[in-house]
Amino acid sequence: MHGGSKAFYSPITDCCRRWSSSLRPRNITTAFHELIHSVAHGTRLGRESIQEAARFGSANYSFEELIAEMGAAYLCAEAGISPAVIDNQASYVGAWLRKSELTISIIISRNA
Repeated sequence: MHGGSKAFYSPITDCCRRWSSSLRPRNITTAFHELIHSVAHGTRLGRESIQEAARFGSANYSFEELIAEMGAAYLCAEAGISPAVIDNQASYVGAWLRKSELTISIIISRNA
């Protein structure tokens, strides 16, 4: 992960950018989120939701954001930092679920 003014994953360069090197829970959560995006790259899982350019708010975009945040939540739980960030993660997942037409069961079945 490289520094920058905002956090994001670029499938073109296959590179994660982070906006802070601080080890505060929120920053770690953001790093986990971007790293989950990175495993979708064509040389790894090849998730369609990251392979194609997707319009903000589209089904593919929403799906990828949900996967990244749920993956980050899992990693935060494994790292023991969930209590500090779980409310924010739940809100983020809830917002993408409301924006999309996806349900948790659809997301799980698409990843099975």
